[in-house]
Amino acid sequence: MNDTFERLQEFYERGALPWDQELPPPEVIAALESLTAGRALDLGCGVGRAARYMAARGWHVDAIDFVPKAIELARERSADFSTITYHTASVTDLHFLHPPYDFALDVGCGHSLEGEQLRTYADQLARLLTPNGLFLFFGRIREPLREEENRPRGVHENELFAAFERAFRLEKMERGETDVRGEVWPSAWYWWRRRAESAAEETQTAVERERLRIARDMHDTISQSLFGIAYGLNGCQKLVPEGLETLRAELAALEQEAQKVRQELRHVIFDLWPNELTGEGFSADLHRYLNDLTDQPIELELDINGDFAPIAPFVRRTLYRICQESLANIVHHAAADHARVCLDIANERVRLLVRDNGIGFNPATAYGDKFVAEHFGLRGMEERAHALGGTFDVFSRPQEGTSIVVDIPIQ
Repeated sequence: MNDTFERLQEFYERGALPWDQELPPPEVIAALESLTAGRALDLGCGVGRAARYMAARGWHVDAIDFVPKAIELARERSADFSTITYHTASVTDLHFLHPPYDFALDVGCGHSLEGEQLRTYADQLARLLTPNGLFLFFGRIREPLREEENRPRGVHENELFAAFERAFRLEKMERGETDVRGEVWPSAWYWWRRRAESAAEETQTAVERERLRIARDMHDTISQSLFGIAYGLNGCQKLVPEGLETLRAELAALEQEAQKVRQELRHVIFDLWPNELTGEGFSADLHRYLNDLTDQPIELELDINGDFAPIAPFVRRTLYRICQESLANIVHHAAADHARVCLDIANERVRLLVRDNGIGFNPATAYGDKFVAEHFGLRGMEERAHALGGTFDVFSRPQEGTSIVVDIPIQ
């Protein structure tokens, strides 16, 4: 694998890329024409030609390559595509991705794997692909007499079938030869279909897909319309002549209400969104959420210590919602300029700390006043934590900031 990495890194550094074409192979184009756009994996994505082709046709794509230079070039070329996420990672370690995916593509990546690595690769794809999802695989067929060459080794077909037949059925295969700069080697395309293990699995996948569709539709239509309304109301306020302060105040109130509804809709969309929240997404979305909440210069420091992947999806969503509520309190009540969010994952538990350097308050007084407790969302956060068998604590003093500590099982 190290030899492969070094060879590919050299290719990308020199710009000597035989596969750097404008369009993906015709087999890929034909397969995509038979599918409805959904979520896709581009494994060994290179400079992102297939990912861009899919994104342009409505797909949401996670594209993976273990060569940093490849990902760097792919991101540069994909600046206009918001539905592609690039990851620098090995295709044998995809723990950070969450199902379901409708289509997976591997053009010349997995044929460098063998033995346990190939079996691990197949298991990863079985976990990620929806039942009846399509995995299109292209690779070199290994020739024992030419293994000494510094080229992709190719796969033994018996190893390939042994790895994939447990969870996939071979729908179609086309053998041929591939000419790369004058070197011809035997190759094949394989159309693998993910087996449907049970009716319950199919039902769950259908539910997840529908939740994803609704969430995306709400984001792309209602959320964007609300943003346009709020933006327009803000512009109208600037056009109101002097002396019409009552109208100006009404417009300001309407803008504030539109922004409030938009934020509430974001919460609903997040709750609908299926099990996709990764550690990277957790961090990025909280930063976006804080930026949407306020124009105040609040510095957000966010750390995740430990492996985020084993945390159950419903636990991730709960932690995220508690973070959202805490950040909203910091913006609206704390008068802080710095906040810290820290997740520590160890021993089958996750500990969340949210701290600010604001004006603080007396927790005993807040909990003694039902209105204050509800207004700050303390009761709601506490109930969320307790519902998952966890604990919820608030530490604060006037003028000394506030800390919220949550400790819950990861499953």
